[in-house]
Amino acid sequence: MQATIQVMLVEDHPEYREVIQLALEDERDLELIAQVGSSERALAVLRQSKQSDMPDLILLDLNLPGISGLEVLPTLHSIIPEDPCAIG
Repeated sequence: MQATIQVMLVEDHPEYREVIQLALEDERDLELIAQVGSSERALAVLRQSKQSDMPDLILLDLNLPGISGLEVLPTLHSIIPEDPCAIG
C-alpha cells in the first residue's frame, strides 16, 4: 500500500488556496497538511516541525509578497532533509 503524499501549500491569495484545497481533497493519495500565505510563515512552520512531519511536496507560489517563492527555495531546501528514497 502506497503512503499518502503530504502537501504544504504556500499561496498568498486566500481564494486560490481554497480552490487548491478543494482540488486536493478529491485526491485520495494527497493530504494537505499545511497551508500558509507567505514564505516567512512557511519557514516558521517548517522550522517548528519534526522531521517526521515534514511535507513530501510543497506547492509554492513564486510571486509572494516579502520573500518571493524563488528567493525562499534555497532556505526551504536547507530546512527539509533529503530523503534518500525520493525520486528526483
